[in-house]
This record gives sequence, structure tokens and C-alpha cells, in this order.
Amino acid sequence: MPCPACGGKQVASCSTCEGVGKFRNPRTNRLNKCKACKASGLVDCRTCDESGRVSCRACGGGGHQLAWLAYTESRTRRVGIHPANNPIAVAHHRLREPRILAPQDVAAFSVETDVYANGPLPPDGLSPESRAIVQRELAALDDRQERAIRQQYTCLAVVRRKVTYQMCGTSGTVEISRSPVTGDARRAATEPIRRRLILWPIMLAVLGLGTAIFALSSMGDAAYFAASNHAMSLLWLGAMLLSIPWIGGLLRAWRPVLRIRGVRPLEIGAAFTWALVLLAIALVGVISRPEAREIEEALEAGDVGRARVVLDALLEREGESASTREIEDAVLMAEADAVQGEDRLARLDAVISHDGATAAVASNLARAERLAKIREHVSSGRADEAIHAIDHDFAATWGDDPEIAEERALAEELRAGQCSDDPCRLIARRAAMRARDTPARAEAVTDLHDRLLGALAIERVPAELAPAQRIRASDEVASLAGQVLRSKLDDEAVVAAATTATAWVVDERAAIAFLGADLDTLRAFLPGIRESTRNMASVSLDGAELFFNLDAKGQCRGVYAVGPTNHRELDAPFWSADRILAQAFGRPVKLVPTKAAGDISSTWKESKTTIAARWRGGVPIELRIGDATP
Repeated sequence: MPCPACGGKQVASCSTCEGVGKFRNPRTNRLNKCKACKASGLVDCRTCDESGRVSCRACGGGGHQLAWLAYTESRTRRVGIHPANNPIAVAHHRLREPRILAPQDVAAFSVETDVYANGPLPPDGLSPESRAIVQRELAALDDRQERAIRQQYTCLAVVRRKVTYQMCGTSGTVEISRSPVTGDARRAATEPIRRRLILWPIMLAVLGLGTAIFALSSMGDAAYFAASNHAMSLLWLGAMLLSIPWIGGLLRAWRPVLRIRGVRPLEIGAAFTWALVLLAIALVGVISRPEAREIEEALEAGDVGRARVVLDALLEREGESASTREIEDAVLMAEADAVQGEDRLARLDAVISHDGATAAVASNLARAERLAKIREHVSSGRADEAIHAIDHDFAATWGDDPEIAEERALAEELRAGQCSDDPCRLIARRAAMRARDTPARAEAVTDLHDRLLGALAIERVPAELAPAQRIRASDEVASLAGQVLRSKLDDEAVVAAATTATAWVVDERAAIAFLGADLDTLRAFLPGIRESTRNMASVSLDGAELFFNLDAKGQCRGVYAVGPTNHRELDAPFWSADRILAQAFGRPVKLVPTKAAGDISSTWKESKTTIAARWRGGVPIELRIGDATP
């Protein structure tokens, strides 16, 4: 083999200079030529003696080596039956088991030949037919990997009979050998039995379904059918149990070409009883059919519950018709007499909806019942409940019914008495007059109308009143005007007066000046104002904080305004910087912005009053008007 040191090249790398050809002198630190390899980097290989090959290490140069072969051995038992597919072997399953047959295994047979050997059977002593069978089995072995270590050949004889039987419209043939008799599991032998086992449950299911449909046609969900339904269920169960034997017997007696032979008396009796059960189901269905006569008898006896039970069954059987509706109306009227409240009204309404002979009577009774309930609400002071009942029960007819219209008017008058302001009272009084017009109601409406117009008249606030009193008076007018406009009052004169009063109040408040106003005026204008010190008052508005500087007489000399603490900008929708500035003077005043883009403040004068503003991003954040503090 090639030398592992030189790879078969006969030369190897010099170990002195490591194949470089030069080495560094440790004394001079210079590169000198290697003397061992003469600066070539290669020397003769000493491992292979310059031949390039060495002896093989695996075999020591001999060319052969000792190796061990390992193998596993398993035993398999094989059974061969000749001829193949023998019905006898099918019947006697022990013959197919992979083992040596014992004497008791072949007790049912006559043993003609039985030879046994440890190894292959010798051909001597076997008949030519037997020898061919044994050799055929031995030929199936692979000589390289298999060998026979034990072999048995047995030739058996038995008397065999073929039995043919008929069932389920077909026939089958069974192979039977001598005692003990064993079965034949081949498909040709068991086909009639297999077909009977399939058809039997199918016919039971189809017959049971048909019987169930027949019974259900005479059953019902109403309570009237409870007893008959129980009887029907028992009869159907009996029919199912009785159908099992006679269907099985019929399938067993069914011969090919639709011939029936061999039905047993018990099976005939089961079929006859089954037919009687079907007849009983039909009779129970006829007997349990409800009749109108039963309802009339129950009503005459005062048994309304029984009448309802029969009626439900009758409606389920016959459905809605003119005759059944007339009977239903009679039952509903009887039930209405036995109950009160909403249950009674529901039954009377049902009679009315049928529009039958008793619909008019039911309508009168329902009207009287509902009218009594409305009167009870009115007498108890429950105006909203009374009006809701009228709108619910008499929405389209109460205007043409004087009694109900009067109750509606009374309920509206009650609602007027429960109102907290005049606009609400006027709306309720007008609704009462529309429901039932009387002179007293018309006079009440006129009085309220005139009173509202007088209260909304701006002329009633004298000009000579003190500012604080004038503010409070205008606030009363504004409050009343707001109530009118929110109430959606259907009165053009009053609404117009409220609109005019609202605009007047806005102008009146805009003319009030903070500067020069006393503390009482400021309190009337700003109810939330608080006096922190003797010379200082403040108020928190939506979007601004205002501080008022007061002199010794309690009059405002300056106003300081700043935005809320979260952003400090005076940009609220109502109390903006412009609005605060205008209210300080009681007239519109122009807000002067900064002159340069980088400035954060601006100062100017308005009517000799100094105004200073601080800005952030073009939005004012502080205003000092007059002698403001801080």
C-alpha cells in the first residue's frame, strides 16, 4: 500500500526547516540555507526506505485476514392443503392451524396416510400422488437460506354431503362432513342467511316508519289528545314488537319465484294480531277526534277550561274557518267573563278581530273596561298614564268619542297642574281645550297666554333700575324666554315675544361694563364670583379666570384675565379674549396684536385705559385691563 508518510512520492518534508529550505540563525537572527535538505525543503523518506510503498497494516502484508460471519435463525410452520379451497378444510379449522396434528385433531376423519420425519420426508413409501405433493412443498424452499427440520404428511378421508336450503327468495348449499357437524362459512353457503339478516331490519324500519306516520296522523299536540297519544304510543310499540316474528318468518318461508311455504302458526298469529293493532290505531284516531258538541256542553256546564282544551284540539284538527271562529268567540267570551285586567281585554280584542256575531258586544265591553281604567288614572292624578292609555287604545277614535275626549281633557288639565313653568302649563291647557273645548278651558288658555306675553315684555324692566336690579330682572325675562323656546310652544305671539326678549337680554348684558361696576353688579352678572380679599374678587368661567381689582368704594378699577391652567390660552368659544375685552368696556373693543413676530406682549390704550396683552403662538394668554392686579 502507498506509504502514509510520503504518499508514495519517496520524499518527505524536511523536519529541520519544516520544508522551507531556510532557517533563522538564533545568534545572528539571519536566514541561513538548511544543510539537511540542501535548501530544497525535501529529504528521502525513511518510513518506506525510498520505495514509496509499505506493507498493509490490516493483513500484516499477507493479503488475508480472519473475519467472523453472524446470522440469525427463525422457524416457520407452513401448512399446505390439497386440493386448495377444500370445503372440508374450511369446516374443520384445526386443519389450517400451523402445527403438528395430534390424534384428537383428526378424530372425525379416516387417516389413510400419516408419515412424520425430523427433516424432509423420504420419498420411499409414498404413493406417486403423495410424493408429488411433498416434493412440491419442498421445492418452495430456498436452498440457500431455508431447510426443512421437520415434516408431516397426512392423507385424510371423510364422508361429505351437500345440503341445499331456500330462504329469502334464494337458495344456498352447505358442505357437511361426518360428526360432529360443522358449519360452512363460504358466501355461497350463507347468502340466504346473510340476505335475511339485511332485509329483516330494513323491513322492520320501513314498516315501523309507516305505522308511526299512520299513528301520528291521528295524534295531536293539544292537551285534549294526551290520553289518545299515550294509547297510540303503546299500540305502535305493540305493533313493532309483533312485526318482528312475522317478518322474520315471512322471510324464512320465502322461496324463489315468490313462493311462500313453511310459515309457522305462531308467526301467523303475530301477523293477525299486528293487523288488529293497526285497526285499533285507526279506531282510537276516530274516537279521539274533537267535536263542537263537546265545547257547547262544556260551556253549558260552566267548565270553561274543558271548553278551551277541546277548542285547541278542534283548531289543530280543522284549522281556522267561519264555524270554528264562531265557536272560538263563544269560548273567548266565556274566558273573558272569568278573568280581569289585561287578560280580559286580550280575549275581548281577539273576539273583535274575528268580526263575528259577538264582535259588537265584545267591542262595547272592551271600551267600557278601558274607559273605566282611564277614569281611574284621572281620578288618581296619573295624567301621563291616562294619556298613554288613550293614545294606545283609542288613538284613532278618541276625538269622536265625547266621553273619552273629556277624560283626555281632564288628564291634560292634571298635567298642567303638575307643570313647573307657564309654557308647560299653556301647552297642557291648549291640549285640554283641543280635546274638549269649553268656555272655562278657553278662558284659562287666554289668561296664560296674556300672562306669558306680559312676563316677556321688555318694557316691564324700568330703565331707572340700578344695574344689579336690571341684570336680575333681565335674567328673569331670559329664563322665561328660554323655557318658551325649549318647550316648542305652538303660539306665534308668545314665541315671537320670547325671541325678542332673548335678543334684548343679550344686548342688555353686552352693555354692562366691568370697569366701574360695583361688587353687587358683578355678582348679579357673574353669580359665581367670589371675594378673596377686600380689594379683590375672582370668578372661574368656561375657558378663563377673571380677577377684579376693587377700590375702597367697592368699584372695579381693573380686570386681569388668564386662560385655564391646562393651556393658558384665552380661546374659549364664548369667553374669548375679544369677549372679555368687550365686556370690560360694555362695548366692542378691538384687540391689538403684537407688532413683530417675535414679540410676546402688546400694550395700547382704549379711552385712556391701559390694556396689556401677552401672547403665545399668536393667541392671547393674559389680559390686563386698567388697574389690574396681579
